[in-house]
Amino acid sequence: MNYVILLCSLVLSTLGSVLLLKKKSHKRLSMLLALVLNASLLGTLTWISYRMSAEATVFGIGQTNVYELIFAIPILTWFNFIILQFVPSTEME
Repeated sequence: MNYVILLCSLVLSTLGSVLLLKKKSHKRLSMLLALVLNASLLGTLTWISYRMSAEATVFGIGQTNVYELIFAIPILTWFNFIILQFVPSTEME
């Protein structure tokens, strides 16, 4: 389930940042959007999966695989930064 969440977060943040880059032609703003989208999506989903998991509430977050989503935030953001390097920042009409 975590892999599906990570893939959806990568796709959503990439689409959002590429669309912002195409519209505004401002690469740093689109990189910031990718970071904010990844952090908010994965942070919220980590909290939800922690609250839903009885094992995580009894034994703690370190004994389950819930923490993988938090550790994936910088990795997915780095992938987004690499993808944005190959997107031309000129506005297409």
